[in-house]
Amino acid sequence: MEFTAPIAEEEDETQLLKRINSTTTPPPENTPTTETIPTNTASTVALPTEVDVIQLFFILIDEARIPEAVAMMSVEAVPDDSYKQAWEVQFNALDSIKVSKIEPYGQENWSPNSHTYKVNLEVAVSENAANAPIPYYGWGNGDNLRWVEIVKEGDLWKINRIATGA
Repeated sequence: MEFTAPIAEEEDETQLLKRINSTTTPPPENTPTTETIPTNTASTVALPTEVDVIQLFFILIDEARIPEAVAMMSVEAVPDDSYKQAWEVQFNALDSIKVSKIEPYGQENWSPNSHTYKVNLEVAVSENAANAPIPYYGWGNGDNLRWVEIVKEGDLWKINRIATGA
């Protein structure tokens, strides 16, 4: 049986990554444990790379952890609850989504706080999305190409746009 840390209602990306990295499996009962003695060496958790952010975002959607994925989006992409709900409905229409390739795009146009990546995705869309306002929310079964813009908010990269064209 695996131990899973509880999910906080308003968990931000840094908290999510710390929780994921700290999840452990408790030892079997009656197993002696050892005590760790702290040292003077400071330990820090490295912030995720830009590619890590994009991969984690799509992994969360694939695992149906939609609220956590939406929490990784920028304030511009999700300015209020109505946008949050719209993204959640769209992502819930995806039965599966896997990243097959991520590559930087248009680096000559990058600013210090905004970068774009070309992302190849393998997608399976729910048949229930056929009657959506935009059928299947613009996703198709099989290979999908998206341009994902990330922006820096504070020290963290956030998903800002997911586009079908550059």
